[in-house]
Amino acid sequence: MKKFVPPILAVIFDLGDTLMLPKGSWPNVFQEAAKAMEEYLFSRNVLPPNSEFHALYLHALNQYYSNRESTHAESGTLYLLTTLLAKTAIKKVAPEIVEGALDAFYSVTRENWQVDPHSLTTLHALHEQGFQVGMVSNAANEKDVLTLLDNFQLTDSLEFVITSFGCGYRKPHPAIFTKVSEYWNIPLNQVIMVGDRTDTDILGARSIGMRTAWLNRYKQRNKTPGAIPDLEIRSLPELISCLN
Repeated sequence: MKKFVPPILAVIFDLGDTLMLPKGSWPNVFQEAAKAMEEYLFSRNVLPPNSEFHALYLHALNQYYSNRESTHAESGTLYLLTTLLAKTAIKKVAPEIVEGALDAFYSVTRENWQVDPHSLTTLHALHEQGFQVGMVSNAANEKDVLTLLDNFQLTDSLEFVITSFGCGYRKPHPAIFTKVSEYWNIPLNQVIMVGDRTDTDILGARSIGMRTAWLNRYKQRNKTPGAIPDLEIRSLPELISCLN
């Protein structure tokens, strides 16, 4: 078993596919979510008839997702939707209607997430053993993340939540990881990042000197050059034994 010198004092978790898992594949879920958004906007009389807004939004969202993979910049879905409605709506759309449309979208996508059955027990065990615990998540909508954490009863087990929307940059950009120092006065080599992706979680955390644990549930091959994790684990409970 690996012995960390200096010892690990704090643990950072990713959210999607780490503390929570999808129930099924995403394409149909996104279609349903975009149609729920469209129905909400039609009910507020801000869209022209037969606008097929759900298709327009999904196209814009896919472009946004593609662009952020290369730039690592996160402007968020609120800005995306506001910009799209400015071009397509038949009247000026109030901010609360834009927020309501996003709520309609995310209320559908949230139903496709389930908490990992070991998340709460792992977080509680870390606290009991004296570790500090936080979260760093790539997310285009902070409200959605906070709602998911509340729904899964994870909020009280996290000392802070950093999202790429709040930071403006996505993992693996070093900016989102350096924000950890705003919350903890702990040397970064005594903080370990736990996540399921080597190209974001592991690569980014290593770039600023954090330790890393790759949650590789499905025995995948690491295809990211330079992203060599300090630990490779198959489940969240395995992390506890590796840190003791």
